[in-house]
Amino acid sequence: MEDQTARILERIRFAGTLCELDAAKSRLQSEQLRELTRHLDRMRERFSALQSLPEDRAEVMELRQSLAELREELRPCGQDVEVKREECLKEYRSALGEDKEAFEKLSEAEQQGSRPLAYRYKQDYRTLKDLSEILSLLSADLMNLSDQVEHHFLHSHPAPEIGDYEYRDNVPEPGSLSP
Repeated sequence: MEDQTARILERIRFAGTLCELDAAKSRLQSEQLRELTRHLDRMRERFSALQSLPEDRAEVMELRQSLAELREELRPCGQDVEVKREECLKEYRSALGEDKEAFEKLSEAEQQGSRPLAYRYKQDYRTLKDLSEILSLLSADLMNLSDQVEHHFLHSHPAPEIGDYEYRDNVPEPGSLSP
């Protein structure tokens, strides 16, 4: 659980760093960026406070619901980033046209010097791709943690003994009235 929480916190930190890059700031609308940053801050607070897995069923269900809500909040942010990433890719391709293959064979420095606009689009695309991937990983981590919480609870609380049941045929007994 501690490893999972630490991984989530590290990914949140990395996503926050990506949000601070000029590429993200120039591509995402300020409201989209603020929304994503708010969600990351909420997640950071939630996981910084999570010290151990709850033992009470109601607390387990509350934590799982909270994790599901965090995933739901991240979904539109990830979709926004994905849309901007696709836009950036189209701009990159249109800026290069037929020269795309030749441009991609150049070194980073040569790319930047020969076609600065296309190079900027390429850098923006990379940043948005990284951000999109980290948001997907965060969503998967939240789902895995939710499963881990449930499994931990189920394994730490064995099921009660069921007892013996009398076998009953599913054929109804004959009626009491005779023909």
